[in-house]
Amino acid sequence: MAILRGALVTLFILALPVWLITSNVRVAAGRAVLYEYEFQKNNTAFTSGIEKADLARVARGFGEYFSSAEEEMNLEVTAGGVRRRLFNDREVAHLKDVKGIVQLVYRVQAMALAYLLGYFAVSYALKSYSKLPGVGVLLLLSSAATIASLGAAGVAVLLGFDALFLQFHLLSFSNNLWQLDPRTDYLIRIVPREFFFDASLFIAAATILEAAVVGAGAYLWRSLARKRAGAIDNA
Repeated sequence: MAILRGALVTLFILALPVWLITSNVRVAAGRAVLYEYEFQKNNTAFTSGIEKADLARVARGFGEYFSSAEEEMNLEVTAGGVRRRLFNDREVAHLKDVKGIVQLVYRVQAMALAYLLGYFAVSYALKSYSKLPGVGVLLLLSSAATIASLGAAGVAVLLGFDALFLQFHLLSFSNNLWQLDPRTDYLIRIVPREFFFDASLFIAAATILEAAVVGAGAYLWRSLARKRAGAIDNA
């Protein structure tokens, strides 16, 4: 029984950072805001030759594609004054691989949230009988662990992003479709290394901030609960 309790508690502590990280990945991948910001920051209209109005459509197209049932991302843009298909067959195939990973992240997000809510519900429904640690304590522990681990991850990204980025591709893809040529492939022109570097820092920073808010909320919750318990005892 003790082993089961330990497993349940460990899963809860891990589920919070997993949920926060996957939620932020979902925001980064599924919303046009980050793409639009990066297009403007990297002057993508100039470096790619794609008109700004079409880049806005591309930004929306990425988010819609990763959340849709469409197998392929097919967009037309005006580049260098010529109307053309944006991505070639190699890029389309790579995006299908990326979509598989993104949608796996979405499923993990849903499972992590379900576990957090399930633990919360069970621990309170069986409060008088369960020997499971309280949610407030676990949120504090999980928040601290999240901040420490994501802080370390952020430093790692700053110091060695290129090596980490390469390892991610080697581990995540069973083919070399991700090896693109900026001279011929638009995908690497509109989402270059800098895009993923900024996205990684955004995910790390957002997760740390959210974990801090959760931890602060859990601390206040426990403090108020202790005060109420003390007031009841005094009465």
